[in-house]
This record gives sequence, structure tokens and C-alpha cells, in this order.
Amino acid sequence: MLVNTSVSLTIAAKTSQYGAIDKIISDEIRTYFDWIGFSLLCQLVDVFGTVTNIINIVCFIKMGFKDSVNVSLL
Repeated sequence: MLVNTSVSLTIAAKTSQYGAIDKIISDEIRTYFDWIGFSLLCQLVDVFGTVTNIINIVCFIKMGFKDSVNVSLL
């Protein structure tokens, strides 16, 4: 006596504008994350870099311009 144990599965896959199959998040949510990433996080990195560069400039000015390395780094 033989029993047929094969099962056929049908998977309906949706593709988004990015070509991903079975989206985990919607395109609208992805757009929000993109805006947060580019506008907020990048701005924080930019401000941090500007502040640290100003601190470096102040340090090099206090060290003086006698050494040519300070002049080239400034």
C-alpha cells in the first residue's frame, strides 16, 4: 500500500519598486527610514565633524605656527 505524501505549495510573491520579494516593510515606511537616515543622522555626523574641526583649529593655533606641520594641517 503506497501513500502519496507529496505536497504542492504555491507562493504568491509581490515585488516592490526595489525588486525585493515579499516585502517586510512597505515603500512608505522605507521612505520614512530613508528620510530619517539622510536628514537626521547625516546632519548629526556633519555637526559633530564641524565641531571637532573647530577644536582642532583652536589647538593648532595655540601650538603656534613655528612648526611646518601645524601650518600644513591648518
